[in-house]
Amino acid sequence: MTFGLAKSCAVKSELFKASKETKSVEAKNKYVIYRNRLQKLLNKAEKDFYRKRLAECHGDQKGSWKVINAILNKGNRITNACNEFKSGDEVITDGKAISNKFNNYFVNIGKTLAEKIQPSKTTFLEYMNNPTNANSCGFELTTKYEIIKITKGLKNCDSSGFDEIPTSIVKSTIDFIAEPLAAIINSSISSGNFPDKMKVAKVCPVYKAGDKGEFTNYRPISILTTFSKIFEKIIAIRLTSFIDKNNIFSNSQFGFRKNHSAYMSLMKLYDKITQAIDNNEYCIGIFIDLSKAFDTLNHDILLKKLEFYGIRDLPNLLLKSYLMNRKQYVLFNNITSTRECINCGVPQGSILGPLLFLIYVNDMPNICRKLLFMLFADDTSILYSNSDIMQLMNTINSELINLSDWFKANRLSLNIQKTSFIMFGYKKVPAIYNSHDFNLCIRIDNENISRVDYTKFLGVIIDNKLTWQRHVDYIALKISKSLSVLSRLKYKLPKSCLLTLYYCLVYPQLNYCTIIWGCASKTLINKLLLLQKRAVRIIDTVSYWKCHTDPIFIKYNLLKIMDIYLLSCLIFLYKFKFKLLPEVCSTMLTQNVNTNIPYSFRHVHNFDIPSYRTSLREKCIKIRGPKYWDSISDDIKNADSLSMFKSRLRNMITDKYRLT
Repeated sequence: MTFGLAKSCAVKSELFKASKETKSVEAKNKYVIYRNRLQKLLNKAEKDFYRKRLAECHGDQKGSWKVINAILNKGNRITNACNEFKSGDEVITDGKAISNKFNNYFVNIGKTLAEKIQPSKTTFLEYMNNPTNANSCGFELTTKYEIIKITKGLKNCDSSGFDEIPTSIVKSTIDFIAEPLAAIINSSISSGNFPDKMKVAKVCPVYKAGDKGEFTNYRPISILTTFSKIFEKIIAIRLTSFIDKNNIFSNSQFGFRKNHSAYMSLMKLYDKITQAIDNNEYCIGIFIDLSKAFDTLNHDILLKKLEFYGIRDLPNLLLKSYLMNRKQYVLFNNITSTRECINCGVPQGSILGPLLFLIYVNDMPNICRKLLFMLFADDTSILYSNSDIMQLMNTINSELINLSDWFKANRLSLNIQKTSFIMFGYKKVPAIYNSHDFNLCIRIDNENISRVDYTKFLGVIIDNKLTWQRHVDYIALKISKSLSVLSRLKYKLPKSCLLTLYYCLVYPQLNYCTIIWGCASKTLINKLLLLQKRAVRIIDTVSYWKCHTDPIFIKYNLLKIMDIYLLSCLIFLYKFKFKLLPEVCSTMLTQNVNTNIPYSFRHVHNFDIPSYRTSLREKCIKIRGPKYWDSISDDIKNADSLSMFKSRLRNMITDKYRLT
């Protein structure tokens, strides 16, 4: 609100009083004209204000939501923190005691679970059946230039660890402190000693659900110092380089790896399921749930596995120092607890934690050769298919005994209550088994695993018939909530900001793993298309709710949901053709290597289409992808770069909108 606008508001008030006092038509018309013009100026000023605020928060999701909540009048809501907690029959009201109790609970989560794990008859070393890596890892010293580059790449964040130094302060001063920081880190690398000051975590309890007075209804958010993150990133770069060079990671592991993604794991899952259904086989998928897997990880086992893979001597000593004698304290209601030591698990919120966990579980797929594993960090799915239902069940139960032993030997806690399995496809159990009260029973540790019709894996809801109806309904619900936010903001924000919010709230729902579920029926896809059309009408602030949306899609260079799916498929094929994908995707497609085709016709088919029997198999990327590829022009296929390929493909799609 500028001085000029405030003065104009005062003038408007005077004109309003005059129109009421005189009750003349001339005074009233003068007031109405002035009021309308002022309102337009106020609306414009308000839009400009929020546009600038959102521009200042570019890249800061938390800051952006603060602005949005302020517009929606949610900014002043105060969440009352609980000041009374129950621990058994005891009621705790003292702030310091509450913080200490929180810290004790979080520190002992992993330890308590690990103690409940039954002892194994074997040791974890018996499952490390590959020969020890002859090469040894060495950590190169860092430079101030590497530290500056790493620091500049960290996210802008005003939160700080126990040292009370926010990331934003470190980023703004890194040019001046990079050299002494490099000397400290190089000294640690040379001595194999991770600094104790970098091993302290500040933990903030965040309420989940249920009774606010129960400690178990809170989850810990760990905040490490920025300097610790810089050092961890330096170690992670060297570890990853060694692992990739020696091809240590299993091809079943998709999580937290360069050029790997969740959609690749789901694509492989879908490919194997549809192949089994096409071969008229029974197919079972088992979805494993681990309890606090990152918290129960055993340090001694991890260090020995690191040594097995070639991370020995000083690097092993440095990682041992990194893991041992870590401490944390809890900050709750601005009251800090005492510090306590963490005896197991990898640090939450760390850069090294996920990488170390991948190394820890890397040998899991080796124990059950008959089963197909797909790992994404601690999310594990297992597939097996067979034409004989009894043989399928016996094989799975037999192999799960080995898997259970592996979990026990590696001190990981399996949550059988949340572990489930799905029987995929439409094939029915033969009548001969039904007559003998046949019961499909999958067991781990003599406990039955629950059979379900659908489950959520890596953010995608998979159902037993692969119809994707539940997943589309789930997405539609989330988009509908986002549309209500957009509708309330369309009069407060300019179109550019509404478009930004579309890409933040709506587009990620439509784009996430679309290459997997985008093959759903036209009826389901149209359900999302209708919501998408509502979204673009809101962005363009059109008044008529049934107006034609193709011009709006063209205007803002947006793609419809079915074309987002098409784009995802074709980008995957382009990457496959030019070898931009990891080795794990090498079996997803088959390139045409027939050199007897005349040169003038070689552009016709770049990929072979294998034979198929069912409509489910036809929807697989291995079948549908080559058909899409053959439908685009050679000019697009032969683009010199991926960015050029995307640009030409988007232009082809938007040209189609112009013709409709």
